[in-house]
Amino acid sequence: MDLRDAQSALARLGYSPGPADGVLGVRTRAALLQLQRDAGLIASGALDARSQSVLDRLSASVRRATGLPAELGHLSRFRLTNYVLAEQPANDSPAAVPVLGRAGEVLGRVSARFFCDLALQGSGRLNDGRLLNVTGGYVSVQGHPAYAAVLARAMQVLPSKLAAAGIRVLGDRVTEALTFAVVPPERAGKGWTIQHGIPCEPFRTLAADLGAYRTSDPRFRDNGGLVPAGTRVFVTELAGARLPDQSTHDGWCVVNDTGGAIFGAHFDVFAGTRALAKQVAVPSIGHVWFAGSEERCPPDYAYGI
Repeated sequence: MDLRDAQSALARLGYSPGPADGVLGVRTRAALLQLQRDAGLIASGALDARSQSVLDRLSASVRRATGLPAELGHLSRFRLTNYVLAEQPANDSPAAVPVLGRAGEVLGRVSARFFCDLALQGSGRLNDGRLLNVTGGYVSVQGHPAYAAVLARAMQVLPSKLAAAGIRVLGDRVTEALTFAVVPPERAGKGWTIQHGIPCEPFRTLAADLGAYRTSDPRFRDNGGLVPAGTRVFVTELAGARLPDQSTHDGWCVVNDTGGAIFGAHFDVFAGTRALAKQVAVPSIGHVWFAGSEERCPPDYAYGI
């Protein structure tokens, strides 16, 4: 791969290297630096062997993909994370924290550790087999002593994002707790997302910015979001990946979920369980395409990354 080819590949991947003129100028060097950072390489700004290997691999995945437009302009850089179905440990103790329904009814009791995990993931399965899903609503829990343990746990693992632990706090006291609903067994499937009735498939279901939160991209807030529900998304880094069921990923996923921490150029990949999550590597930055992505996410788009 010569420098002109590298510049063309960088442009296709959304890095803005400038014209493919074979000159390692300021823009091309900046594009290479960003690629190297995204890929976890030593950031030198030079077209070294490892950078060429990354460009070759990503470009090959795009060439092999079916369903991409013939006149593809550029892919968009998205931050990638993954989420799983929280699973209550068999020895979950002390199980003193009530998990509450919309009306404040007690659905079950769990440890502070599992409550934080359940709130963070949004869905979880209790030891008795019931699948719970977050409702998005809160109820007052002022004066309930068990939530002090939730606050203590949240301060350990989520000190800057207490809301992600399912609590609202005033001073040093928990005032409200997130509520949950029991998912009907016949509709539980492998998970439960905002698109009720559509199955949640590991490594094929994405949570995206649906414009539902104050952190959402302002251009699309309350208007379907940056990447609307039901959108098919090609994730270059997933194309060719061997999945836990031994099938090979074609790179195509579907937006079927959202979350308060998901905004802008950010996809949360549903991995199913923690055991499955360990079997498929999801990089921190992905190169994606979906219908409208080239207009919605120009090469310099960095909101949410």
